[in-house]
Amino acid sequence: MVSNTGIKETVKHRLDELSDGDAAAVLEFIDYLRWRKNQTDSAWFWQDEWQTRYQDAKADLEAGRYQDFDNADDLLAHLKHLDG
Repeated sequence: MVSNTGIKETVKHRLDELSDGDAAAVLEFIDYLRWRKNQTDSAWFWQDEWQTRYQDAKADLEAGRYQDFDNADDLLAHLKHLDG
């Protein structure tokens, strides 16, 4: 176990011992951790209103109440048609 005061130095030392490929994998993981830290709070998803919406959407999918589109342009044209 490394003390908190020396953790960054230990990581740097161990990183120097890795191949470039392994170091790239570490960098990807660090980027993921930074991304996850910056994500907005997902507590809203667990509120009753959003859980109801989620369950409704799930039921629609299971019942086949959805439409597939080949591309974004077709989807946008369909939405414009519904709006107009």
